Formats: sequence, C-alpha cells, structure tokens
Amino acid sequence: MPLIQTLIQKIFSSSHNSVSCMLSTTYAKNQDSKKQFFAENVKTPQLLSIEQLSKYFNLHTEDMIEIFLTLPSPWIEKTSRGYLPTKEGYKQGAREEYKNYESSTLWNESILFNEELIGQINIKINTEVYQMYSTLENSMPYSYAQPA
Repeated sequence: MPLIQTLIQKIFSSSHNSVSCMLSTTYAKNQDSKKQFFAENVKTPQLLSIEQLSKYFNLHTEDMIEIFLTLPSPWIEKTSRGYLPTKEGYKQGAREEYKNYESSTLWNESILFNEELIGQINIKINTEVYQMYSTLENSMPYSYAQPA
C-alpha cells in the first residue's frame, strides 16, 4: 500500500508529469474555445441616438425628448450644452456622447423593448390622436351628430 501511495504522490507532485500537463492544456483549450465562441457569436449591442429612437417609434425628436424628460423618474436632464442621462437613465442603458461641444445620449438597443418607455409612447400617441380628433371636430362648419 505505501508503494501505491508513493507512486500517486510522485505523479501528482511533479510539475512536469503528463496528468498535470494534460489538465492545464485542456483548461487552456477550453478557455480559448470560449473566447472564440463569444467572439464569433455574441454581438456588441448597438447604441441608438434619440433621433434613431424617434424614427423607430415614428415620433418627432422633440416628442421623444419630452417623453424621456417626463417619465416618472426622468431618464435625461437638460444641460446648457444638450442632454445628459440621469441615474435612472444610466440604469436603463444610457451612455453619454459628446460631439462639437454638445452632449447627447446614446441608448442600448434593448431600450426598444422597455415596457415603461413603450407605455409612455402609447400615451403620447393616443393623446395626440385625441387632440387631433377634437380639433378636427371643432373646425367642422356643421355639427357632427351620431346617427340614431
């Protein structure tokens, strides 16, 4: 029995033995394959500007900015040189961008599926449709009555 224990100790204590070399080589290959997999299959999320978001949701840029400013916890704040993300904006994936001494925000593309934002956009669209209908009804030369 002591002979077997001595042999096992020699195998695992040697830094140049085949078992430890095999384990370290396998570990290195596994790490390299993980890096290669992520490099080939995982895309970096795209960053979208407020202008791109407004085009996606078919809104004016000013309306999109108003939505970001009037959320229950605003996602952006107006500064002397543009708009910057708030703490809540950073939580939602905002990034700062500076161009020509003006600041703006970029948003992770996951924002396109944010329920809070979509809800506010729907409220904005429905409010505008209602206001447009009311204005149209008031501008008619005759009164509109529902048929009996």
